[in-house]
Amino acid sequence: MTPLEELQAAHKRLSELHEASLRHAVGRWSNEDDDEPMMRKEIVGSHGAVGVMYDVEHADLIVTLHRTIDAQLAILARAGGLIAAAEHMNIGSSRDSVIGGIEAALSLARTINGGAHD
Repeated sequence: MTPLEELQAAHKRLSELHEASLRHAVGRWSNEDDDEPMMRKEIVGSHGAVGVMYDVEHADLIVTLHRTIDAQLAILARAGGLIAAAEHMNIGSSRDSVIGGIEAALSLARTINGGAHD
């Protein structure tokens, strides 16, 4: 898979997951009334409601990461655009320097795609 294909695949996968989460899962976070600080997420989907328990730290992490999806999509799209422009201009050395400049975006793409990342 080329770097451009990796970025495009990651953008597609993250977009689809994000759209599905907005379309199929409506829910809310609530505190549980017990001694352990926990958060409960009730997800209402096509198969009914499901309750999932997380400790507060995990719940905060999930919510925070969800808020970063638009930024992640922008990073992937920008990096893919840079590679596509370099390939369109058919400048091999520019393409190599572009890829060197987007290593973090490639690492993000590889992580989203479930592969190894550097």
